[in-house]
Amino acid sequence: MREHSTQGPTSELVIANIDGTDQRVLFSGKIAVNWFDSHGPSWSPDGKYIAAGVKKLDAAGYSNGISLFDMNGNVTELVPKLKGEVARVVWLHDGSGLVFSATPEILADNFQLFTVSYPGGEISRITNDLNSYGQLSLGVTTDGSALITIQASRRSNVWVAPGLTQEPKQVTTGADDGGMVVDVEGDKLAYSSSAAGYIAIWVTDLNGGTPVQVTPPGDLATSAALSPDGKYVAFCSVPKSTAQPNIWIVNSDGSNARQVTTTNHDVMPTFSADGKWLYYSHWMEGRVHIFKVPFGGGDSVQVTQFQAENPQVSHRGHRITAHYYDEATAQWRVGVISTSDGKLLQTLELSAAENGGSPVWTPDDDGVVYLDSRDQIMNLWKLQFKSGARTQLTHFPSDVIFSDAVSSTGKLAIARGRMDSDAVLIRNFR
Repeated sequence: MREHSTQGPTSELVIANIDGTDQRVLFSGKIAVNWFDSHGPSWSPDGKYIAAGVKKLDAAGYSNGISLFDMNGNVTELVPKLKGEVARVVWLHDGSGLVFSATPEILADNFQLFTVSYPGGEISRITNDLNSYGQLSLGVTTDGSALITIQASRRSNVWVAPGLTQEPKQVTTGADDGGMVVDVEGDKLAYSSSAAGYIAIWVTDLNGGTPVQVTPPGDLATSAALSPDGKYVAFCSVPKSTAQPNIWIVNSDGSNARQVTTTNHDVMPTFSADGKWLYYSHWMEGRVHIFKVPFGGGDSVQVTQFQAENPQVSHRGHRITAHYYDEATAQWRVGVISTSDGKLLQTLELSAAENGGSPVWTPDDDGVVYLDSRDQIMNLWKLQFKSGARTQLTHFPSDVIFSDAVSSTGKLAIARGRMDSDAVLIRNFR
């Protein structure tokens, strides 16, 4: 699988000879329209088909399935629609079906193992717990009697510091708090948690006391942001009833949840400095741009003409950090964008991979706080725009930082922890 070709955020199934020659694109799609899961395809034992996880986003919502591709350009949907999200797929050696990794529900994060028969398409579940299995590493013994895979679980908690140079203290004790997102404003702390059995957004005070789930029960939520006054939370919701990703707002006490966008392709919201607008990433026809919509609802406005995503608005409101697609180099980079005209102001020499949610602004807007991994240990650093100086802010001796946020008054929130993993052998899975 190949993503982000010279044409932009495309998705391609590529084949080549064993030595890498005669490379050619067998099938292609558009990300956020019809695209491949990137965890890996699997060639059938007889060499006739390539099985792959596929994803779709259309008027019916977001869905995943498993398809078979032959060398003549034909496609067969083995599983048109799964309940959750697909990852690795592997053929059984006798060609009677596949083993695959998938979540039980859309946007859940515990990947479980399943089998699907060929050509019937009947699905059976193998594992049933809160761990994750086989997103990348998944193998079947030659005689088909056992599976070898990686069992993994994320351990994350939220840490808070009153200032950028002060020592953070742990304020939550859940199994997976803040692993997807954390934000801080005023006396409020918002973070993702799987405490309810699925990913939801919770709000608490800066000491972690009496957390409240603020997103609708049962609906999966991701990417949340607090308003500048801490009274509201914006989030991307994927309701089970529609599976349509849109931007919602809810009061920070969990009351009055309401939908703000309806275009079915909207993620990663953040508030403007005055709280009157919500900026977000909008996908359409395989391209992504930054849009904004009034806080109270209304018509959306396109901010960037070039491709950009994951906006973070500065505290004074004049600039945005975001990932943008550099057509000259055919790479995603981290940049600073003007909120007034959507123009790119400068490119930051930061890792787009490590700063997946984009770097966040310092309280004075004269620099950004970003993630940096050294010797497999992740810490926060500050980049000062005028001098170009880089200063290490946190000095954790271990573990990973999953998400971070800085408030307009300088409060720092971090979600950090580790990924525990073991190799496991599973017998009698059929």
